[in-house]
Amino acid sequence: MDHLTDFHPAVVALRGRWRRPLRRYAPILIDLGLDHSLARCWGHHHDLPLEQFARLAQASLLAQSPHFPEPLRSRLDGFAELLLSYARPEGLLRALQGTASRLRRPYEPDAAMRLLCAEGSRLDQLLALLLPELRAQLEQELADGLTASGPLM
Repeated sequence: MDHLTDFHPAVVALRGRWRRPLRRYAPILIDLGLDHSLARCWGHHHDLPLEQFARLAQASLLAQSPHFPEPLRSRLDGFAELLLSYARPEGLLRALQGTASRLRRPYEPDAAMRLLCAEGSRLDQLLALLLPELRAQLEQELADGLTASGPLM
């Protein structure tokens, strides 16, 4: 799915507007910005409230956790809170800080936050454009998986 978003013409155009050094981190920053946009605009894209969806998703993941590697299992308890945090600016900033801290050449989280806030309406429009395409691709991949090798795990 990242391939679709990273090379989508609208994403490439948005990335082209950015200056260095943040342009280098555009795929990461756009992904985080879209997560923030989705959480803020959740009601436009899904019938369930975000909090209810996040709790159901966490419960589903916890039920499958014996099949996950340990580093992931230990992080599942905070999954719903993580999803919910993306709706708030401080949650986005925390995600930007965490991501920057894991990079060899980190970006400046405050500068990235300013950029994403300035691009807020563009990110909302981009999300509305990308979601139908992402859904269609996922449906196709699920159909291909079901027909090619039987049921998916």
